[in-house]
Amino acid sequence: MNTQIKLKDITTAEQLRERIGKDGLGLPKLSLGIYWKRFKGLMTTNRISDEQVETRVEFCCFDGTKSVRRFV
Repeated sequence: MNTQIKLKDITTAEQLRERIGKDGLGLPKLSLGIYWKRFKGLMTTNRISDEQVETRVEFCCFDGTKSVRRFV
């Protein structure tokens, strides 16, 4: 049985950190799809604590798929 939390059920930054995977080069990547606006408040553009992980976030928008660097 898959016990992974679904994106729509995530409420904390810790839960979001558990979703971080790796891209083809082995760098941290988080794919949010259409949930970008929901999780913007859990991420920062600057590191504010040592437990935050720097990752590349991919999301969907009207122009297609975009990616930004954020700390989760």
